[in-house]
Amino acid sequence: MTYPHAEEEIVKLGRKKRLEIVIPGPIPHATIHIKAYLGRPTRFQLRPHDPEVGFSREEIIWAVVQMYRYVYAVEEETMPEEHGHENSGMLLNRGRTGGKIWGHDLGDLVLHTACWYPATSEIHVGLDS
Repeated sequence: MTYPHAEEEIVKLGRKKRLEIVIPGPIPHATIHIKAYLGRPTRFQLRPHDPEVGFSREEIIWAVVQMYRYVYAVEEETMPEEHGHENSGMLLNRGRTGGKIWGHDLGDLVLHTACWYPATSEIHVGLDS
């Protein structure tokens, strides 16, 4: 799922798959760990719409999408107007700016995995570009 087109991609999943409870309740919250393409891993706490029911696939996807959008927006506000790109010979990557993000622009990211660790109430996400 690419981030600029997340809305369309989520709709493509179909209602049944989107609303499927993938982490059953009761659960008060989960901690989502994100680290791909960030200079320093970060985490945030997510609360389900209904703690008795648990988390739907859509809730988790939206949380990750919104967090990456937020991180990229903050980065853009604090970076020079033109941050440039690096050409590795095969890929044109986001240039290093000394900020939090490296490697790829937001539109390059694809969410492919969310792994649930019930013992610690953690969700670790996997992204590619």
